[in-house]
Amino acid sequence: TGVQTCALPILTSDVVVVEPDEPAVVAGRIMLENKFGCLPVVEGGRLSGILTEADFVKHVVGLGAD
Repeated sequence: TGVQTCALPILTSDVVVVEPDEPAVVAGRIMLENKFGCLPVVEGGRLSGILTEADFVKHVVGLGAD
């Protein structure tokens, strides 16, 4: 059996975020430069969603929602 660890001791507290109106190219650069697989999207201090690598791939191949 493995040791169960709560999220709090291992989470990242200094989170990099973007706002919903941030250009996708800027968000993508942030993800690449920091080797992030996802990036929280925050509006007014509240989480609106999470931008993922898969979201970019879907957009490039034309499967993203407009």
